[in-house]
Amino acid sequence: ASVEAQRSLMPYIGKYVIETSIVMGMILVTGFQFTFNSPAEAARNIAIFLAAGTRIAPAVLRIQQSMNQIKIGISLGAPTLDLIEKSLFTTPLSLGSDSPKFSHDGFIPSVQLVNVNMSYIGNSKFSLESISLSIAPYEFVAIVGTSGSGKTTLVDAILGINPPTSGTVLISGMNPLDAYDIYPGAVAYVPQETALIDGTVLENIAAGYSAPEDFLKEVSVAINGAALGKFINDSDYGLNTYVGEKGASISGGQRQRIGIARALFTRPKLLILDEATSALDPETESMISSTLLDLRGKCTILAIAHRLSTIKNADRIIYLREGKLAQIGD
Repeated sequence: ASVEAQRSLMPYIGKYVIETSIVMGMILVTGFQFTFNSPAEAARNIAIFLAAGTRIAPAVLRIQQSMNQIKIGISLGAPTLDLIEKSLFTTPLSLGSDSPKFSHDGFIPSVQLVNVNMSYIGNSKFSLESISLSIAPYEFVAIVGTSGSGKTTLVDAILGINPPTSGTVLISGMNPLDAYDIYPGAVAYVPQETALIDGTVLENIAAGYSAPEDFLKEVSVAINGAALGKFINDSDYGLNTYVGEKGASISGGQRQRIGIARALFTRPKLLILDEATSALDPETESMISSTLLDLRGKCTILAIAHRLSTIKNADRIIYLREGKLAQIGD
């Protein structure tokens, strides 16, 4: 907002400053010329000054406006430039292999939060406050609460997307980003809005890996778990059905199921769902719930949900209110 305000104001400041400077300069020159020169010579010099001033002013204005545009451009691009500079000194995550991992030996599917506080920049109020929580391996935990209670913020903190302002978050006893580096595919996440590439169903389920056709067995298991079988079978092109840009060629429920299948593809040990069934009809949601029940004992599940059918079988239900743990029960 500050940059836009300057952008609106600055082009006009120079115009009036230059015009004022020319008028003041003319007054000074006039006084000087008539004091020390004859009237004819003074008039000639003043005329030259005015002619030069009126010719120079537009050029100075254009230079000044160009400088403003440069400053505005730098202001708008500063975050990106800073990110590029930081990236030069940051070691990127190494996924180790371009092939997906289906076995995650050594990974402990536990989550631990110790006195986690989270506040966003420019907001003095905590979005999460004094959250301490321990999720045991292979536990099914549901997170509920009204809109704005901090459910997604809590998941973002667990995933390491937004590091907490204070406190500690551990997955498998380590920093979340370290866990992804050491155990790629062991943690899977299904957001509220599934991001799809302009490709086939197969390419979207095995997104990020080359030669997805080499893993048709694993893709088939993921499809069954996401209740996508009927959609694939009814399609003329099966797994090679194009979903369109951002999934424009399929329904919202089908997009969500592809997102769930993508999450199940690597046989994760920790599965995090953020309203992952909100766009599904009751019958399909029931099938997804059955899949989650089948995963009990094989995978730790952390699910944000509003529907009772999704959370009624959870081992524990965590109720958030205004960024705090209000209740924990069944």
